[in-house]
Amino acid sequence: MTTLIVGQAAVAKVEPLILLSAPTAWSELINVPDYSVPDANEIYLERDPENTARRIQPGAGLIVSPIFVYNYSTVRCTVSFRVVTESGVEVDFLTRAIAAGETWDALIQGLTLLKRSPVSENGDRLQVRAEFLNSLNVLGNVSYGAAEQNFPDRS
Repeated sequence: MTTLIVGQAAVAKVEPLILLSAPTAWSELINVPDYSVPDANEIYLERDPENTARRIQPGAGLIVSPIFVYNYSTVRCTVSFRVVTESGVEVDFLTRAIAAGETWDALIQGLTLLKRSPVSENGDRLQVRAEFLNSLNVLGNVSYGAAEQNFPDRS
């Protein structure tokens, strides 16, 4: 995900997660951005390479609701979730079979994903996949915003 250019440090913004007909290959639900914010006094070291009057502030994505998975097919289908960290480590953490016509809620609200490094292409990512095509719809909500930082000690 790219860096978002903003006029001030970003406050959290809730956005829907909607994936209709989840694919059988891993697909991203969340990819946490970082933020380019004004810092004319150059207090922070992490500078925006496109504009040195701005700094790069780490980002955070907080899952604020359960992730609901609806199996609209006529057969049982398995859904799988994993996190791919900013450094590329893959962590498979949740797999569940869902009966035809049923909805399952993955209770992962409160999971926070981060983007810490201004030079990495992606932040932490939440990915999902279905066992079969044309079987599962996935929805939930995530709150994106700038991660809090300590004021730098430049003494």
